[in-house]
Amino acid sequence: MRDPLILYVCKGQLFLKLCILSIRSLERFNYKNIIVIVSSESEKKYLKSFYRDLHIDVRQIDLLGYNAWCWRPFILENYDFPDNSNEIVICDVDILWKIDPRELFNRFEGKNWFHKITFINPNLIDSYKDYKQVPSRLIGMKNMVMYRDNIGIKAYPNFIINGGLYMMKKENISRIYKKLCEAIKKMPSKFIMTEALL
Repeated sequence: MRDPLILYVCKGQLFLKLCILSIRSLERFNYKNIIVIVSSESEKKYLKSFYRDLHIDVRQIDLLGYNAWCWRPFILENYDFPDNSNEIVICDVDILWKIDPRELFNRFEGKNWFHKITFINPNLIDSYKDYKQVPSRLIGMKNMVMYRDNIGIKAYPNFIINGGLYMMKKENISRIYKKLCEAIKKMPSKFIMTEALL
C-alpha cells in the first residue's frame, strides 16, 4: 500500500502552530505524503519557513454566514485531490502521532475509517419536535434533528462520528463532501456541527 495522503485544512496562527507540531510528530516516521490547505499566502509563507518542500495549497472561500466548522467541508467540496494516493486521511491539526501511522492505515486499507464514534440512543432524535428544543450542549443531536426535519432520515444512526481523524478512498471523499455541503446549505441554523451531519 502506498502511504495514504494526510491532509490538513487549517486557518489562523494557532492552528498553523498546531499543524507544525502534528507534522513534526510524523517526521519521526519519515512520513512525507502530506498536504496542508491554508487560507492565505501569508499562512503558506509561514509554513514554508518550517517546511520548504511541503505541499501547501491556498484556498479562500465564503462561509456564507456559517460557522468555522463549515470551512473544511466548503474547501474540500470541490478540491482536486492529487493522484499520489488512493486513500485520503483527513487529520485535525491537534493529532500527535506517537507511533508510525502506517500500521493503522494498512489495517483499514480500502475501508472508511473514523477514529472515534460517540454512541447515541437513536430514539432520542424523535423525542424533539424541533431543533430549537434540543439543549445547546447537545449540538450533535441538534444537527441531527435539523437534518431529519430538512432533509429526512430513513434510518436513524446510533452514533455520531468524530471528524478529527478519518480515512476514506479518494473516490468516496469528494462525493461525501459534496453531499455534506448540500446538507449544510439546507439547515435552518448557521450553527452547524459538521461531524453530526457527516
